[in-house]
Amino acid sequence: MISVPMALVAATVGVFLYFQLGSWERDYDAKMQRVQAGEVKLELLTAVGKRTSADSDGSRCYVSLCASNQPPFEISIPKDCYDLIQTGDRSVAYHFPDGYLIPQFHIGGFQIGQWLFLGGGLMVAAIFLAEPFLCTTKPAING
Repeated sequence: MISVPMALVAATVGVFLYFQLGSWERDYDAKMQRVQAGEVKLELLTAVGKRTSADSDGSRCYVSLCASNQPPFEISIPKDCYDLIQTGDRSVAYHFPDGYLIPQFHIGGFQIGQWLFLGGGLMVAAIFLAEPFLCTTKPAING
């Protein structure tokens, strides 16, 4: 019976993504608190190029940014931001050990995403568990 393992997988993925998005939100909030406290210096990054690429997950949007006297680097950005940014535009950024925080490209939605993944994972798990009861067939009577 494959229903129970699939239900466990769906529930596990939903719960994992719920906590992962919560962790990303806490990281973002902690960085923004450091910015607001003046602990991290503001930098201006200049857009020096942008591109899209199609892959198995769909189209991805990238922008190449450059800090003064530094080589350009490329980051993935939301489509909404990609449509608005032009080569030569400057963005406010804050450098952290794990990379730049660019508030302009932050679209939020952590809490909504958390609940969607948790709810979706549990709903799919419930469907897998209910499947044996919903998809029963009666044997044909020959005679």
